[in-house]
Amino acid sequence: MGAEHDICALDIAWHKGDKRTYNFEISTSTADKVNLIIVKDGTRTSHNSLSPQREIFDAVKARYVKISVKGNSQNNWASIAEVEIYECP
Repeated sequence: MGAEHDICALDIAWHKGDKRTYNFEISTSTADKVNLIIVKDGTRTSHNSLSPQREIFDAVKARYVKISVKGNSQNNWASIAEVEIYECP
């Protein structure tokens, strides 16, 4: 993100989110793209929607954000259409 920010949520628009369930984890780091800490490990059912789905986690300082997709209900592809990162109020 260029600099550290206090973040606590991401909106993720999943490709074919109206038909698939995704397994994923969200990791962050303040230092580099290697030493990441998992802030959310989950499964997302997009409830028959192509709209972005909000993933909320405890506030964390981050410069780097990584979304690791561990497959979906149809295949092992990582298919994200859009991501928006939210700073904490």
